[in-house]
Amino acid sequence: MILQALSSDPELWPHVRFGFMSVQGSNSVLADFKVTQVPHIVLQYGDMRSTRENYIGGELSIEALRKWVKGHILKSAVDPGQDGLYRAVEGASLLLEEEDETELEVVDPDYDPDLEEDGPRKSSKPGQSSRNKPGQGKKPGGKAKPSAPVSKKKKTPGFVTHYRVLKRGAEACPPGQVIDTLAECVQALAELGITGDPPWISAYGGLPQYCSVRETPHNEFPGEERMHFNSAGEGQGRADLAPVCKTVLTAAEAAAAVKATLASTEPLVAELNAATKDMLLEEGHCLVYLKEGRITKAEVGMLLELREQFQPQLEHQGTKIRWTWMDLSKERKFKAHFDPPALPSAVVLNPHSRPRFAMVTHGEDAEGDPMPVDSEAIAHLLNKVLGGDAHFSPLPAKALTKFADS
Repeated sequence: MILQALSSDPELWPHVRFGFMSVQGSNSVLADFKVTQVPHIVLQYGDMRSTRENYIGGELSIEALRKWVKGHILKSAVDPGQDGLYRAVEGASLLLEEEDETELEVVDPDYDPDLEEDGPRKSSKPGQSSRNKPGQGKKPGGKAKPSAPVSKKKKTPGFVTHYRVLKRGAEACPPGQVIDTLAECVQALAELGITGDPPWISAYGGLPQYCSVRETPHNEFPGEERMHFNSAGEGQGRADLAPVCKTVLTAAEAAAAVKATLASTEPLVAELNAATKDMLLEEGHCLVYLKEGRITKAEVGMLLELREQFQPQLEHQGTKIRWTWMDLSKERKFKAHFDPPALPSAVVLNPHSRPRFAMVTHGEDAEGDPMPVDSEAIAHLLNKVLGGDAHFSPLPAKALTKFADS
């Protein structure tokens, strides 16, 4: 459980692969690794036996092992070489925000170039060149830098660009809804709140054309590319990739679309209250973000990032967690049961036969007072729960029926 928790740590898994081996009857293995007692933990760089080091810290906990492994990562950092530096710079540059205002391309549905007296309309900016095609990759599956920068597009008041992700395996976006520039692909994922790093940028006919995303990397390869921009002349669907599309709407159309979406879908992070308490009957645990008042957009974003971070490990362990929040200004009885030292706070709730909860560990300020939780504190709580190190406190069985207005 401890190694599974460490294998999902974003600061560790890009550098370290975790595994275990039963040494029962394997005297040669015991001798080779100089094992005198088990469990025994060894860290080695590649196949270089000279780099082998044994864990002698004594305490076998997530935090102790994480500190030991991270220390070796920092100590053994090496020059990544020209290719490694290029990939790092390329990936980082995709996520840098423009200092200038981002401009949106506007499609005039009534525009017909054949009706222009002097031919198709030209750019209103003298000397502005037409859009260059995205760069071509040297080989399928490789990474290539776009051959030319993407120019900004004119922003026209009254129009809104709406982005959406199709189902995985879909072949392409509908006509007129294609995102055909790398810059807009990065922008679309950012606005959708989807992680795009590390990116894949090339030309290969075996993937969806232009912008697509792998939202959940394969369990065995958590470092797989997420954002894909394929500049090949044609493409096809693939089971692990979802095309990202756009629709240019008037402000009124966009507002109506958002309203319809909100009315027809469940919130990404549901409020736990009398109306939704039946979710506690479902399989699995609940992570409950505790605060007084409504949850903010930034807090929802934080919880969604954590959900994405832990999803591979949850799937690997077969564990289900529902992501919720609770307004303790309304749910006063739950505030008394949980008794958080500060707000916002968080608990992992096991609502089944013997209801119990694990409270997040709050940091302290310079004066020793407990501080509100942040993303790191919640991640630490989840690692402890998934690693089997969390302390659960009992909760009265009837407490789960005592919601406000129920």
